[in-house]
Amino acid sequence: MSNGFPQRFSPSVLAVFDYRDASTRDYAAKIRCATGGDEATGTLEEERLSVRRYFDENSCLKLNHPDRPTIVLVGDSHILHLLPTLDAAYADRANIVILAGGGCGPLIAETRWSSGLAGTTRCKAINEYTVAAILALKPSAVVVGSYFAQFYHERIRLYPGFLDDFDANIAALRQAGFHAPIFVLGQAPTWSPAVPYLIGKEMSAGQNPREFTRDGLNPDSLAIDARFAAHPWGENTFYISQAKALCNDEGCRRLVGPQLPQDMIAFDYGHYTAKGASFAVQNILGPVLDRVLDAPAGK
Repeated sequence: MSNGFPQRFSPSVLAVFDYRDASTRDYAAKIRCATGGDEATGTLEEERLSVRRYFDENSCLKLNHPDRPTIVLVGDSHILHLLPTLDAAYADRANIVILAGGGCGPLIAETRWSSGLAGTTRCKAINEYTVAAILALKPSAVVVGSYFAQFYHERIRLYPGFLDDFDANIAALRQAGFHAPIFVLGQAPTWSPAVPYLIGKEMSAGQNPREFTRDGLNPDSLAIDARFAAHPWGENTFYISQAKALCNDEGCRRLVGPQLPQDMIAFDYGHYTAKGASFAVQNILGPVLDRVLDAPAGK
């Protein structure tokens, strides 16, 4: 009734606990292109029609500058949280297109699974549409991001065949004529409880929040990064380790600057804040995309 007696905490601690800065909050139009529509599952043909209508109605493939290179983002909310920063960073250089479906393994148009993160008719239709869009758009690069840890470590969303299916689908995409680079953006470190709680708890105990720490760090997120880093990826497909860039001997990064609460890297267990996304694009993904966009035509 009294919201847990918030008067126990100072205003600065409450500001951290209550921080809800999702970096995508002002991107309603493009967010719709990252949901893939509702989660009702009809027949495959019904879902194909529904997905096509949904993406077409939301102009998800519209290029504001057809004369510029295009970067396609594929995945779930763990790629969506980078969208505003990428849009701003590359506004004068490239088109940023996002095609995603929450609760679906990315780019898995063909699979032996008949349920879960890849085998539902909804996921199959979304991924079929995404593959067809990539072939039609001929982007300069595709960036794949997802909550990969859930595929191997969470009972509800287990998908232990993901890497095998992903490799097979990328091979099919290459065979269909798409040979531009595909970047797999690895699992960012995740936390339990959420980052604001961990930092606010330290502050309420009179401690200075630590920039790097292992307290609350989910080992699954680092385990999946190691697994993906060791994986032999296929033709012109590259793994980008976020954990390598965000972690050191002390642990993993929770702050990207001195100002609280806005400089927390995540506003929950692992989705970037606006400042966190800016840090990730500038230091992790941006340098890779810059090399692609700066390369001579045809290279």
